[in-house]
Amino acid sequence: MDAVFRKDALVRAIEAIAAAGGSEPREARLVAENLVEANLLGHDSHGIGMMPRYVESLLSGGLKPNRRVEVRVWRLSVRHKFSMALRMLIALVVQAQQQPVGQGGDEQRP
Repeated sequence: MDAVFRKDALVRAIEAIAAAGGSEPREARLVAENLVEANLLGHDSHGIGMMPRYVESLLSGGLKPNRRVEVRVWRLSVRHKFSMALRMLIALVVQAQQQPVGQGGDEQRP
């Protein structure tokens, strides 16, 4: 038997579970919104069905709420001989960075 839930009610329920596990309000809301959104987009394997696994991992100490991720960006220094494939990849990335969004090559070429 299929059950239908309103999105906002489902978000609140998942948010409450995350908060009960120790997540701060912002984190609990983000977790809930992302899991519900995954289901709504058809990615059920990444949706609210993950909550039992999250709770199990939390209880076993494998999941620690309220952790922050630090992203560090590093620059590739071109000092050595690179393979042709890597040189082409770098050229494509540079070209893509210079191309305005929405200009995917559909325009007419002279």
